[in-house]
Amino acid sequence: MEQHVDTYSPSGRPLRHTKIAVLLLAFALICGVHAYYYFLRGLPVGKDLVAWLLAVGGATALVEASFRLFRREQASLTHEIELCKQADARREDEQERLRRFNRALARISGAPLLYGGNLSAALDQVTETSAHTLEVERVGVWLFVEERTKIRCLNLYERGANRHTSGHELEASRYPAY
Repeated sequence: MEQHVDTYSPSGRPLRHTKIAVLLLAFALICGVHAYYYFLRGLPVGKDLVAWLLAVGGATALVEASFRLFRREQASLTHEIELCKQADARREDEQERLRRFNRALARISGAPLLYGGNLSAALDQVTETSAHTLEVERVGVWLFVEERTKIRCLNLYERGANRHTSGHELEASRYPAY
């Protein structure tokens, strides 16, 4: 009777580990050694030995098929393990990014400049912190003018140049996407 243990891969596919494959391999090795012994000694091979060797050949084919299946399953599991490792690395990167965002938010929300009444200084700090945290080159704060025909830049921070500018205007008719 075949004994097995059902286990599952990370993707949920069932795997079957059989002890019979190991037993068949041992049997095939013993038979192979026995046949080689007859061959080396030049001994005659009887009907029983021929029948026995044919049975061994079938067992060997079964063992070879089992090993091919095992190798395929091993390759599949190796691939799944690699995918799991990549997913774990992405998840860790996302968690680190979230921690960085939370630290930046805490730093900005607790900054005295936000509550001091100096809008320009507060926007400087918000755009600078945002650019560094998001790892982008430019961050800007833009507002519509009263007529809503254009937008005006209150603060634009360029990280590479470490420079703040303001006052730029974009007309709605020339930049409908904005």
